[in-house]
Amino acid sequence: MTILTRTTAALTTVLLVGCGALAAQTGQGGAPVACRVDATRTAHGLVVEGVATALAPVSGSYALSVDGPGTRLNQGGPLVLAAGETATLGRVTLGGNAARADATLTLQIGGRTFVCPRT
Repeated sequence: MTILTRTTAALTTVLLVGCGALAAQTGQGGAPVACRVDATRTAHGLVVEGVATALAPVSGSYALSVDGPGTRLNQGGPLVLAAGETATLGRVTLGGNAARADATLTLQIGGRTFVCPRT
């Protein structure tokens, strides 16, 4: 069970300011996936994960980018999901001043780009 305090919620909100929401948030507008960026405070820092659930079979690629003071991380790769399948697409643990970082998960599927919202 994860318990979020007001401080953690505020840090998470500031951390993920750079994440825009498109149709991929809930699979609206014909988006074949629902996706999001999750942030969870742990004893070792803040864990940022990209998560996607396919509403139909999909293939393409993903990119998780995290930028902040002294931090610039990029993870990415192929994306292949069966209908109903959920996958973690990239995982980063940040320590120190994570409150000033931005995270973005972008999916490329069928020639379309989806930028996933923060949670």
